Amino acid sequence: AMKPSFARRSIVLAACLLAVATAAPRVRAQQPQNPADAIVGDWRPADMNVTVRIFPAQEEDLQRAEELTVRTNQLNATGYTYSYAELNHFRQSPHHQLLIANLEDTYGPYGHIGLALLECTPACWTIKLLLMSCRVLSRGVGGVLITHLLQRAKAQGVRLQAEFVPTDRNRMMNLTYRFAGFEEVAQQGAVQIFEHRLDNIQPFPDYMQVAYTREVQV
Repeated sequence: AMKPSFARRSIVLAACLLAVATAAPRVRAQQPQNPADAIVGDWRPADMNVTVRIFPAQEEDLQRAEELTVRTNQLNATGYTYSYAELNHFRQSPHHQLLIANLEDTYGPYGHIGLALLECTPACWTIKLLLMSCRVLSRGVGGVLITHLLQRAKAQGVRLQAEFVPTDRNRMMNLTYRFAGFEEVAQQGAVQIFEHRLDNIQPFPDYMQVAYTREVQV
């Protein structure tokens, strides 16, 4: 028999994989025509007023961003960690984009729950770091940050690649990229290079609002 600790980890892993793999939450019995009518646990997405905000990191965001890179292992695509000073450099660099995602719903704000670091050239953007907090995956936000990056890259007319470094804990992020439509195109040592063709970008869930500002609109 499995040890209890391993069993618990397996259950958590399975739950997170399901949330990452599906844009709309799982239905209890019968899939409704509108994903917003699905019931997950005891909550209905359409009634939750789920809002994800994605915005460039500011200096006041860096402490939390550093904590995310250090503490998030299962949902860190490369396992890279960055110091406050390094993140502040990327924030100000003309060759990088450092983006923060936060979430709020009917129960209130969850704070900063996602982070993306892109290295940018005129022809190609490369996701150097992508991580999400597992505590909010049940809200169906696993692919929102990726969809945002895909939409922006397509609008800018650049290719979008992503680095992935397999670890013993981040298999979920491999699946996240593949479910989003990324394909492996190269291997550089331990680093796998994924690329998206930008021809089939998954939409945001209908029940979720995505805003590109940190300010709450009143």
